[in-house]
Order: sequence, then C-alpha cells, then structure tokens
Amino acid sequence: MKKIEALIASTHLDAVRDALLAVGVDTMSYTEVRDLDPLRRAAWYRGAEYVVWFVPRLKLDMLVADSLVPACLEAIRAAGATDQHHPDIIVLPVHDAVRAEPVQQGPSARARHRRSATLRSVS
Repeated sequence: MKKIEALIASTHLDAVRDALLAVGVDTMSYTEVRDLDPLRRAAWYRGAEYVVWFVPRLKLDMLVADSLVPACLEAIRAAGATDQHHPDIIVLPVHDAVRAEPVQQGPSARARHRRSATLRSVS
C-alpha cells in the first residue's frame, strides 16, 4: 500500500478527481495549502507592488494499492498539468492502516463503507 500526496492547482480539482475515480481510486481527501512560488511573481495591491511568495494550491492525499500507483501518477500528471505549473507528486510507503470505527486493519481499512442512499421526495 502507498500514500500519494499531490500538490495541484485549485482549478484542476474536478479534472484530477474524475481521472482518479476512472482508474479506481475510491477515497481521497484534499487540503488547501500555500506553496512557495519559485518565480516570486510581482503583484499590485492598492497601488503598491509586492512579491507573491506563496501561491494557493490543493494537496490531495490518498492511499492506494501498489498495483494502482502507476495509473494514479499518470492520471494526476495528465489532468493536473497547466501551462505554468505541473503537479508535485510524492509517493510514500505505508506499512499499515487502521480504521477506528468499525475496527479494521490493513488494506480493507482504506476503503470507506458505502451507505445506501435513498432519496425521499419532500411534499
């Protein structure tokens, strides 16, 4: 099992999510983060110029089986690339995973329980 962390532009979240769902990733989470901009672009605010040190990005986290890692990396690369930026991807080994409620351990702990959704019409 591997943990994949990817830093992507916030405008590409839907495209990356759809690409990951298509390759078989069923759970993921994201966090809004700020990434150090290597170009340090200048911006204007209220008539004064200042340097933008950090740019807003999204950090995607997911646990995937070893067999899905190459497909996930390609999906993130293809869907998350822009003209100015390419996603930063980190792959980390995971020794074990434990879900507290219900108690599960190992690869089955990464899958979320699906609840059957029923739609009720409101009269």
